[in-house]
Amino acid sequence: MSLLNIIILNSYKVAIWFFLNIILISHLNAQTIKFKYIKLSPSIWEARLDSSYIKALTVWDSYLALTSQKRSVYNHLYWFKEETKIFSRDCDMTYRYVDYSPKRDSTNYYKPTVLAVEQIGNDFFIKTMFSRNTDPVAGVFIANIIDIYAKKQGGSYFLCSALFENSKYLKRYEGKTIALYKTSDSTDSKLIDKLDSINHYMASLYRIPPLHINYFLTNSKTEMQKIRGFDFERTMYISTKKGTPQTGALSEGYNKLIINGTPDPLINFMHELAHIYTYQIFAPKNYDRTYHEFFNEGFSTFIGGTAERSLSQLLETLQKDLSKNTYKFNFSNLLDFGPGIGEEDAILSYILGGLICKLAYDKEGMDGIFKLLQGGWQDEDLYRTVESVLGVKRENLDSFIRNELKKYAR
Repeated sequence: MSLLNIIILNSYKVAIWFFLNIILISHLNAQTIKFKYIKLSPSIWEARLDSSYIKALTVWDSYLALTSQKRSVYNHLYWFKEETKIFSRDCDMTYRYVDYSPKRDSTNYYKPTVLAVEQIGNDFFIKTMFSRNTDPVAGVFIANIIDIYAKKQGGSYFLCSALFENSKYLKRYEGKTIALYKTSDSTDSKLIDKLDSINHYMASLYRIPPLHINYFLTNSKTEMQKIRGFDFERTMYISTKKGTPQTGALSEGYNKLIINGTPDPLINFMHELAHIYTYQIFAPKNYDRTYHEFFNEGFSTFIGGTAERSLSQLLETLQKDLSKNTYKFNFSNLLDFGPGIGEEDAILSYILGGLICKLAYDKEGMDGIFKLLQGGWQDEDLYRTVESVLGVKRENLDSFIRNELKKYAR
């Protein structure tokens, strides 16, 4: 066979090989992987996802499918066993409350979209976007972009939160009742003692032994959300009116966990700590609460302030705003969420709740607070409980609160 014939024959073989591979690739791409709940971004080439990738994505898909149907999902079904030693039950700090929950109108939501999936050793890193359709004009609203891990354990994959993974790279300092997690290598022993002291004080108010608290410290709300595994969340990347990063804090009652996104470790601590004690005493079962959220936030604001301001400072600011008459306050509606009070945009209902709790405490001490927290969780329970503890009917609340606010006029 001549050299020319050999070249032509080899060219045919290459062409046939190339053609068959195109058909194969097209066929593989056409075999779209079927998930119950998630979808894959077009940037992910499904043909390259082997069985390990599919198993890792399937456990994430199955978890989200279940959480979309049930309000309470125990993490032993899908969660990495080592993580459950710290987060003993699925909690707010992981992903049960990503913005795709049954509490919202799911018909307006798009399927969670996996933007990236990367293999790291035997484990997988998964980045997912949650979005919804707001209206024809506004279009797509991106609620969250989150990171999660799928870790291999005993031949199967289990989910692991970025919070747990990130905690491995933080410095941990153990106090008597506080486990403090920080990014820095050093900490003041006096700080640990102070946090322990505050925790003992809170326990004495609630009349139980001190709880053990896991306390994560970051410098801003953006850092706080990143440590949880949020690439994007609606409260991130928003500066204050002064041009400084937003601050804030989160707590999770069942697992006794606080994440503070504020440079000062004492700011927000008492507020979030009170939430944990309230939950532990008055919500012994998940979602089985005896209290209205108005009182939950109200007592935390009374004892620990909010928006980095004390309750008395906020009441003074509210009285100033009231005197300006720029907003038609109607205090017979205790659940009014607008406007934000002061430069900090403190939530109005938190301040009103703080005032009601202060008055109950002044009248009966913690017995008065406990009565508020055992009055029921529905809105009609709220006004009935205020009347029972303070003797003020709803129709008289507006004048009653205005008179109380006059005491804070400066």
